[in-house]
Amino acid sequence: MQAQVDDFMLDNDLASYFLGVCQDFKHFGFCVSVIILNEDASRIVRIVRKQACYVRFAPADKSGVIPYILYANWRNTVSPEDIERIELLNPQSPLTDLHTRSKKIKKFAVVSRIPTPDNTYYPIPYYAALFKGKWYHIEIANSFWNNIFKVEGITDRVKQLERVNEEKDAKQISLHKDKDNEQSDK
Repeated sequence: MQAQVDDFMLDNDLASYFLGVCQDFKHFGFCVSVIILNEDASRIVRIVRKQACYVRFAPADKSGVIPYILYANWRNTVSPEDIERIELLNPQSPLTDLHTRSKKIKKFAVVSRIPTPDNTYYPIPYYAALFKGKWYHIEIANSFWNNIFKVEGITDRVKQLERVNEEKDAKQISLHKDKDNEQSDK
């Protein structure tokens, strides 16, 4: 048993796998792992992460179950032989599905999703509202304000707050003008 664990650890870069999974969860709200079984389907011998940005889900069946994923570098021109089709384990009962289908298939995709309130086909990351709502979050270092106060000789706390608000208002007007110019260019 220890030899099998050692072999698994040597054949799989788990640190890279877990870091990639974290990255996919952060940016896409889901990750796809591929498990590869040995010949007699008695154990998993490999686990590989498929980058979420290159994963496409097949159409769901009548029950809402997605039967497989398609994986390719979609940024390039893709020919059919460049597309990898990987059977997807049913997320509602993956172990039962694995036991049922592993007699014929030795490679399966497993999708893990961050629960989202809208439960869409492709999860919508939490930050997507920023793009739809056109909100911007800009962080300004405290040293920026301290430098302005020093250069302009502002030492009174009330006047410092007034100067901060003045600068923010000027930036907000500038952002709106930039946005209006972008829209008029389209």
